[in-house]
Amino acid sequence: MPSTCAKHSLATRIHDSLAVRIGREGRRTGSVHSVFRSAINITVEGDLVTIVPDEAGGHPNGILVATATDFRTVRVRSGMLVEIHGTLVRVLDADLVIHLDGARPWSALIPVANGRHWATRSSAVHALARPDTRDPVAAPAMAGLMSLPAVPARLAALREAVANNDRPAAAIAARPLVGLGPGLTPSGDDALAGIEAALRAVGHPAAGFLAQVLDDVTDRTTDVSTALLRHAARGEFTERIHRLLAALLDEDDSQLPAAIERAVAWGATSGRDCLLGVITGLDAAAAPGRWSAA
Repeated sequence: MPSTCAKHSLATRIHDSLAVRIGREGRRTGSVHSVFRSAINITVEGDLVTIVPDEAGGHPNGILVATATDFRTVRVRSGMLVEIHGTLVRVLDADLVIHLDGARPWSALIPVANGRHWATRSSAVHALARPDTRDPVAAPAMAGLMSLPAVPARLAALREAVANNDRPAAAIAARPLVGLGPGLTPSGDDALAGIEAALRAVGHPAAGFLAQVLDDVTDRTTDVSTALLRHAARGEFTERIHRLLAALLDEDDSQLPAAIERAVAWGATSGRDCLLGVITGLDAAAAPGRWSAA
């Protein structure tokens, strides 16, 4: 039984495949991988599981909790022992307990949407997504993927391969982008996840290219990004990407400015890099005369 001073939190949602694994595999032990203000990452028998507040949106490897706790204030530290059993996730030394009973399952699989509207709104989205270089507040966002050498040429090669429905060529073009740039999720990884999500969303033949570049991914990027890329290769993405694509592919153009503003606000450069990837993927999928979206 947890002690009377244990810190309890109720899980609101959990990724459906993670819920199945927890229910099927019984007691599992692991450790705290890393701690941030709004996230705890734990490793459990090779899996990286992320605990985040519900307001952060669903994660393909995630457990969402009801309270927006600053996890740095509850004495959770890297290396602490974690136990998952039944309906409880417990960080033992910190006495933090997450209750899973009542958590709703959430699917991270990206749904296939109608992509035929994209060709008529691409230019408008590009204009909305372009940062104002005169605005000092926008300056940090300029330091993302497109500021790195050779990136435009690599993205152009990837875009051309997708436009030609050439999945192997897309994988070859994508490989140098894995792990490129700084951060917990490097810029190249954010863009690749965005491209893969866009192709999945419109049912493009090149969707799935990402799986072909992850054979040695643990040697080329961070643990957190490795987990997210592996999920992306299976068609599983964060809820933020789901919402972005839903807005970009919806018939209602009035939602575009707010959707792009929300996307750019994710992290330091992650949102802009992911948005770049989504736009790149949708543009490539809409290349005239080569493939027609449903």
